[in-house]
Amino acid sequence: MGSYLVFMLLSVAALTFLINREIKGGLTILVMALFSLLAALIFSRKITSPIRKMEIFTRKVCNGAPAGTLLVESNDELGQLAKNINHLVLQQQEKIKLVHKEKRKLASAFTAMVEGVMILNSDNRIESMNNSLMNILGRREDDIINKTLLEVFRNMDLQNALERFKETGEPVLQEITLGGASPIILDVNISPIQGLSGGDEKTMMVFHEVTRLKKLENIREDFVANVTHEIKTPLTAIIGFIETLEEGAIEDRVTAEKFLRIISEHAQRLNRLVDGLLTLSSIELGEIKLHLEGISVVHIVENALPVIQAKARDKKLAIHHDIPTGLPLIMADRDRVAQVILNILDNAVKFTPEGGKVSITAFEDGGGYVVVRIADTGIGIPASEIPRLGERFYRVDKTRSRELGGIGLGLSIVKHLMKAHQGRVEIESSPGKSTTVSLYFPCSL
Repeated sequence: MGSYLVFMLLSVAALTFLINREIKGGLTILVMALFSLLAALIFSRKITSPIRKMEIFTRKVCNGAPAGTLLVESNDELGQLAKNINHLVLQQQEKIKLVHKEKRKLASAFTAMVEGVMILNSDNRIESMNNSLMNILGRREDDIINKTLLEVFRNMDLQNALERFKETGEPVLQEITLGGASPIILDVNISPIQGLSGGDEKTMMVFHEVTRLKKLENIREDFVANVTHEIKTPLTAIIGFIETLEEGAIEDRVTAEKFLRIISEHAQRLNRLVDGLLTLSSIELGEIKLHLEGISVVHIVENALPVIQAKARDKKLAIHHDIPTGLPLIMADRDRVAQVILNILDNAVKFTPEGGKVSITAFEDGGGYVVVRIADTGIGIPASEIPRLGERFYRVDKTRSRELGGIGLGLSIVKHLMKAHQGRVEIESSPGKSTTVSLYFPCSL
């Protein structure tokens, strides 16, 4: 079988036309593809760019960094989503501001509370406390934080109260006393902190200092007991002697006069007690009005001496006085100053043994005061008792004081009157040797 060869003859022009047509078609497709790719890219960026902005914005918000406002210029669903995100973030920021504001309020209240407040964590270790409690304890915060109650307070009553609270879950109120040179009495309220999440159990302890209230309560109890005793003693004597007289002793003139004299003495004692209580009460309530004027200490002492010298002569006491005539006038109430000086002189005479000496001097101290100083050679007062001398009914030697007619209110009245005059009282004493009382009166301007 034979072979054949086919020859196709094309002109150059026709070939060129065909090639150009194919190239144009390919270029058209390429251009269309490029346009399609560009359009897809633009469309993709239009979608991904807002999403990227949202991702960056929300990440900043989650990290707590300032995020500003999410800007997406679009009116489609992405634009609406951006607006919703901005609104949500704004709401959260307002809530966070409100929480921070409330937290600052609580922190301020916690710090400013008069009561001491302490928070214990779930391990019963101290987590935080306020300034009031640190002031009460006299300790710094870093000395206390993360320690146990026993390590800080060393008080078993407080520890036992905490254990009772842990056992029952009910609030516990406990009174404790913290030792030292000046003991502090505290009412402690132990209760749970409500509203904690995650099962974290914390305990709040509120410390209210009641030292002053307890002291006032003790003073009140002592006052009632002392008044009762001071009134009952003379009343018992009066009633007893009256009953004896009624049973026939009145027929014996000598015995009757003796009993009546004793009754009179006890009645006068009761009268002095009532007068003293009324005076002291009036001073404390501010009901006594001082008639202040410039007066001379010299005249006050000169008028007081004759009153006291009769008692001094009975005990053979020597009274010495040295009052310079050139002293400045004092701004005071004449009658009340006389009452103060007579009271101190009377005490000096009462508690100085026979043959002793009482001296009265006065001088200007250079600090705006005229000082009247009354010294005796009496029985003296222990140093530990001096701070209590202004308390009502307080006596160093109760039996001796009553025998001498004292009611235990004199020095209390003196201290209150001196305070009302903007002055003060200072007492120095050597037991068994002497006592010196210095009265500081402000000079008249």
